[in-house]
Amino acid sequence: MELAKFSRIKKDFLEAMRGAGQAKTQAYDTSATVLRTDGDTLWVHIDGGVDETPIKRTIDAKPGDVIQVRVGGGRAWATGNATAPPTDDTKAKAVEAKTTVIEKVVNTVKTVAEKAYKIAGNTDQFFWVTESGTDTGAHITEIPREDFLADPDNGGGNFLARTNGIAIRDGMAELATFSSSGLNVTTYDDQGNGVDIAHLGYGLGSSGSGTEVKPYYTLGERRANSTIGNYSVAEGLDVVASGKTSHASGNSAEATGFASHAFGNHVSASVEGQMVIGRYNASSTYPFVVGNGSQAMGNSNAFTVDWGGNVWHEGDGTINIKNNLINPSATVVSAQLRIWGKVAQMYLEFKNTSSVAAGGNVFTATMYDMKQIPAQYVSGVGYYGSHAIVGRITASGDIVVRNASPSAVTISDNVSLSFTYLIA
Repeated sequence: MELAKFSRIKKDFLEAMRGAGQAKTQAYDTSATVLRTDGDTLWVHIDGGVDETPIKRTIDAKPGDVIQVRVGGGRAWATGNATAPPTDDTKAKAVEAKTTVIEKVVNTVKTVAEKAYKIAGNTDQFFWVTESGTDTGAHITEIPREDFLADPDNGGGNFLARTNGIAIRDGMAELATFSSSGLNVTTYDDQGNGVDIAHLGYGLGSSGSGTEVKPYYTLGERRANSTIGNYSVAEGLDVVASGKTSHASGNSAEATGFASHAFGNHVSASVEGQMVIGRYNASSTYPFVVGNGSQAMGNSNAFTVDWGGNVWHEGDGTINIKNNLINPSATVVSAQLRIWGKVAQMYLEFKNTSSVAAGGNVFTATMYDMKQIPAQYVSGVGYYGSHAIVGRITASGDIVVRNASPSAVTISDNVSLSFTYLIA
């Protein structure tokens, strides 16, 4: 009896202990106040519990929030927030991450906006549009607008776009323009006068026919403030081509007549259709002039041709042919040949004391270097006293002077003869 009773008591005790253990670990819900947060851990005060109890942070909560807590199996975790709607912490972190991205985007947009505002401010300073007045157009300047407008003549390099073209300027001075009138490049002298460097197209300056503006062309510099001829061409330095369809080329060359041409140094063509070449020519109305003057000696012409075809020259046109004579039959004192147009004249002086019969040769020689004379001459007639003396120059350069009188003639010392020839 005693043994059976002990076994029953032991069994009841073990079942009671097992039941007590199951009751101790059974999960239950309670409330708690959040004291602080630490990463994934919430430190809370559970009613009736110790001051601080750590629980897993599964919701979004901050110190002071009253939350629901489940306790069981030796651990505790938050199930809800009585102060704020419960939030899944994972979602909260995702939202936080998105918020960070949005903030970065906002900050970037803000930075871009600030830079754009700064650029816009600078654009308003260095780029603007004038809608009326002589300076109408879109401006781009290298200094702020206020500084430019305060002293535009010293406004530095700037660009002006007009409705009919564009201009590259230094202050208000236009260095280059591109427009319906053509291309024009200009420089300025010490007095501020504009001087064309190059122009292609229609005239931007004054023209030879007043209000009518036609093309003109420049390579180099036209004279400052000079009239520009319609359809004129100017090349060189300090040149003037003021006549319509005129052409000036060289240094200080002037073509002021209609369709006139001046080529050289300080030459002037002032007559319609006139061509002047050379240097420092004298004023003339002839169509063709060769100037041979100088700054020191003044203006003069070496050669001119008049409207009737006559030739005029400053020198007498005489060529010294003494050294061109080979094997002369007498001692030659001098021998000269003068040519103008189709007329030639020979001056011959020699020593001879012999008597020459009728038809006999008075003088013979051969002339070389025929480049100095035309190819052929016909006979010329001269006179020695009452005796006719005929001189002839052949195409091969032979000079023959003979007695053409019917009687003999005695030629004394230092005989001078002159023969006039018509060039064949």
